[in-house]
Formats: sequence, C-alpha cells, structure tokens
Amino acid sequence: MARTKSTSPTDTQDWGRFLIVEPREPSPPLTSDEQRVSASPLDFSVQTLVDEVMKPAGRLYVDDWQRAYVWDNKKASRLIESLLLNIPLPVCYFAEDQDGRLSIIDGNQRIKSLKRYVNNEFPLAGLTALPESNRLRFHQLPARLQNHICTRAIRCIVIDKYSPPRIKFDVFSRLNTAATPLNDQELRNCLQRGTFNALLHELSHHDAWLQLMNKRKPDRRMRDAELILRFFLLTFHLETYQRPLHAFLTDEMDKMRFPTSDALDKMRTLFDRVVRRWLDFIGPGGAFRRLDASGTPYGRFLAGIFDAQMVGLARALSTTRSPNEVRQFTVDATRDDTPFMTTVLVGSSHVENVGSRIEQYRIFFSRAS
Repeated sequence: MARTKSTSPTDTQDWGRFLIVEPREPSPPLTSDEQRVSASPLDFSVQTLVDEVMKPAGRLYVDDWQRAYVWDNKKASRLIESLLLNIPLPVCYFAEDQDGRLSIIDGNQRIKSLKRYVNNEFPLAGLTALPESNRLRFHQLPARLQNHICTRAIRCIVIDKYSPPRIKFDVFSRLNTAATPLNDQELRNCLQRGTFNALLHELSHHDAWLQLMNKRKPDRRMRDAELILRFFLLTFHLETYQRPLHAFLTDEMDKMRFPTSDALDKMRTLFDRVVRRWLDFIGPGGAFRRLDASGTPYGRFLAGIFDAQMVGLARALSTTRSPNEVRQFTVDATRDDTPFMTTVLVGSSHVENVGSRIEQYRIFFSRAS
C-alpha cells in the first residue's frame, strides 16, 4: 500500500478547526469531603498587585498563553476612573500553588490594566465623569490622585492549596465567564502546575509530534497538551478510567503533578518512541484519521482514533508490524459501520468503548507480522 501523501504543515495555532473530540459530559457529584472549599479574602493595594505581578518571581503570575491582553485604552481608562471615583471593583480570584505563589484565574485584564497605567504605558481616554483627566498618563496626575490609585484596596479571594482539586476546578469553571473562557486544559495548567504539567508543555513543541500533526506550532489553547495528557493517563491508568473523561484527566493529572526525574525521562522516551513510529507508519498529517481503500487519510482528526493508535502502540511495548500492515489494518478498522468505528463515533468516552478500541490496536501490534 502506498505511503500516505504528505501535505504542507499549517502555521495556525488554532487546532480546534481540525480536531473532533467527545462532547463534554457533566461532572460527577462531589463527595462530602470534596464539597468543602478553603478560601480566604485578602485586600491588596493596587501598588502591591502591580509590584508582585511585575517581579520575575513575584507572588502573583499569569501564564503568557493563558489570556493575551485584549482591553483597549478606553476600557482600561474606565477602570482607572472607577478607582478615582471609589466605585467598587469586581473581586479578583487567585489559586494558590504548592509553593505559595498565586495564579491569577479571574482578574487578569484588570490587573494588567493597572500595571500598564501605573507604568505610564497609556494616557487616560474616554472618561466621562472625570473628563479633565483625559490625555493624562500616571506621572501627569496630581500627586494626591497618584497616591489614591496606588493605595486603593482591591478585594481578592484566594482558593488555597489544600482545597480538593475537583472543587477548585469546579469553582474556577464557574468563575470562567470571560468572552473567551479558559478551556479545561488551560484551567488544569493554572491549577495543577508542576513538573508533569511542564512536561506536557515541553512535548507539545516536540518536533516529531508537530510533524505528525502536520503543524508548525503548538495550539495556543493547549488542546494539544490535553491530547498528550490523555495519551499518558490512558496508557498508565486505563484500568481505572471512569467517565466523565474531563474529570478523569483532571483527577489523575493532580495525582501526577510531581513525578520523579526517572519517571519524567521514561515518559519523555515513551512519547518520542510512539510518535516517531506513527510518523513512520502513516506520515505527516495521516495519523488519527480514517483511511480510505487506497490508504489516503480523509476527514478530520478523531480523538477516539488517537486513543487507539497512540495508547494501543504504547501498551503493546514493541511491534514488528510494517507501515504497510499498519495502514491496511487502519483502512479495515476505519471503514463505515465497523465495530471499531462504533467505539469511536457512538459513546466514544464510555469505559467499554475506550478500552475496546485501544485493545484492538494493542492486540494487532502485539502479534507478530
């Protein structure tokens, strides 16, 4: 069978247009222990917020990928005007890391606007209640108004590190009401930081992975990192998998936040081996899609096929199958109305379907050619 034809990689960092994943299921009910959230209110002055977010290792941080600064100067100016008029501002929400640092979950745009203005990065514009302050940068304000802004207290709520991970995730999902809300993996990145999370970010830049997915750059919304997380968790914890999938990924990622250096190296090696084998089997852009009778990929990426192919090969440990055999098996498996495609398209996240499709590929790879 002819090797899959390679197409030019795309520059887009929005992978959502070619990924098909399962619909998000409702979260399971919280247990009595998980229903207790540990939170504390804190009042930070504007100056403290600005100082901490500017420090390279300050107590406050927000990942560059998490939310680009999108407020224009008029919107930021209205925030400053509200401070000057003593109008109450919305509460900011932070998540405490294991090391005591605070990840900004809700309030990023406001805090960045405060930092920008105090650092004289823009003049006030569009003010209606205080029009005399229009066109003034921070250093041009009267000293009393500069002091008023810097000493103004902002109410913040900190969800501490001892809160159960599921309730923390649920709390921040409810707060996640921005114009472009954070997705599940973006929230995990905020709430479950550690060496495992860093590994997911590292591997999303893996050269063979990007070739396999036919992309030049990782996904800006971290959907690729979630796929890599899914690969590891289903490879190592398939026997304990339970629906809903998003809760399984969240819970298991929290348990794996700080693997040993040896475990990280083994995961890095496993991922590299499996990705490179699939690149050899199918070629750039061909894996995790259906193949027609000629071996040509068609349709969009399907997460269920991703599970079967990546995890099936990883759990087989090794294989002697040739690229032609792998492509022919995939052609046969992904025809219309096959038992395999039923597990991919109907109830894709059901426990028995996840296990069945992975096992079909594992058995195929485990048998000698």
